[in-house]
Amino acid sequence: MIHRVLAATDLYIALEFHGPAPPCIGGSVSILHHNPLTAKCCYTVQMGLLRTNPLGMGHDTGFGRPHAMYCPPDPTGAISAAECLAATLTSSCKPMFNSHAVQIGVSGSSLPVTCETFPYYVSFLSNMNCGSPCNTPEVIPLVPTQLTVLVGMTLGDFVAGFVNGAVDALVSFGMGRLGSTVGNRLAERFASRAMRWVAKNIVGLFTTAAGGIGNVTGTNFGTGVDNPGRIIQELIDRDNVGSDAVSGIRVLGFGVEATTGEGGVQDGAQFVHPFSPSPQSAASPPSTQTGSGVADSDGNGSGGSTD
Repeated sequence: MIHRVLAATDLYIALEFHGPAPPCIGGSVSILHHNPLTAKCCYTVQMGLLRTNPLGMGHDTGFGRPHAMYCPPDPTGAISAAECLAATLTSSCKPMFNSHAVQIGVSGSSLPVTCETFPYYVSFLSNMNCGSPCNTPEVIPLVPTQLTVLVGMTLGDFVAGFVNGAVDALVSFGMGRLGSTVGNRLAERFASRAMRWVAKNIVGLFTTAAGGIGNVTGTNFGTGVDNPGRIIQELIDRDNVGSDAVSGIRVLGFGVEATTGEGGVQDGAQFVHPFSPSPQSAASPPSTQTGSGVADSDGNGSGGSTD
């Protein structure tokens, strides 16, 4: 089966639910690239007539995605406006599916290209977007901006994508409960409505700010889960194709991350901190072939465009 490669300029419109107190419904819109601080984008490979760029595994559309939320009953609109601001400041959207054997060069790392869940331009469930009590999958199809660059997916890739989404939802639920507990207790200490709003959203705002600072400084203060489905993918496919998109979980940069051995295949685990070096494959990853163009692991294509 062939699947469309996700492009930096794909338009992403998400239906979102936030709650439980207050329960809110709304949506967000942006291109998939959106925030350069959280982007895993290969700028040296271009796809389609718009010459857009492919995205690597680990990409996050990032914070600052515009949101419009409504929280009934809200006669003055103040609650809805506050939720719009909170959701926009702490937003995220991460592709869950990739073709592990087709890789691109991103900032010195070799990452599998992200792609749509189902073959032949069906993009349901391809991304997980912010929400509460947990992150939720994409239910509105992307508006694609390239239609000519396709990749194949293995059974392991397909299963791994659903594992990635399930784990992301589970971890976001836990972080949401923690944020709600801490925020509500802090909010009780303030009389000001503005300060109560800050207190209730303090965990989300702090983790988002820490992640952004880490990206600017070349460190990793991020909070979240990275590619846990790769563990299942390697067990199913057993093709010894490695990459730098290793499995891991971090809270403010501290956590556990897989180690890689020969060929970049995961072979163990290690504790990591915000200043840990990025994983590097022990051997050169496979070349990337997309459409009629071929790009090496540094993203240098033959002819520059892969139409």
